[in-house]
Amino acid sequence: MIYFEGAGEYLAYKENLQHQAYIIGYADGSFRPDAFVTRAQMATMLSRNLANENALDSKHSFKDVSSDYWAANAIAIFNELDMMTGYTNGEFGPQDHITRAKMATFAYRWINKKCSSDSGSYTFCVTLGNKAEPYRDIPQNYWANEAITVIRNSGIMEGYGDNTSI
Repeated sequence: MIYFEGAGEYLAYKENLQHQAYIIGYADGSFRPDAFVTRAQMATMLSRNLANENALDSKHSFKDVSSDYWAANAIAIFNELDMMTGYTNGEFGPQDHITRAKMATFAYRWINKKCSSDSGSYTFCVTLGNKAEPYRDIPQNYWANEAITVIRNSGIMEGYGDNTSI
């Protein structure tokens, strides 16, 4: 038998949580496990975890996102929360693929938002400023370097065994 300290309390806590699936299949019944994830899909998936924020009245518009676009509300919410922003040309790029660096950046922004409002929201809030060995394939001045380092320190995303990036 395996015993984990605190497991009973954790399981009791989990039983009281309401869970909503944040990754669902397509209308045709497929899941498409090898498909790339787009910015619109990521905004939609992440917004399903934002019970309170979904009530926001987000009206931001991007040149390439019409008000009746299937992910318009999720995109507006994440833009309003400064977690997924548009490009300098006024577009959002809803069909652009999410890179590992972009995903790390979204997670980094989420963590910063949660930890700045409640430093006890996640156990790793206290380790956010810790330095980690840099990945050998990410230059110090890379636009997502800080986000990648923080996400690595938190254990949310990891790189490869040869010390290359997430």
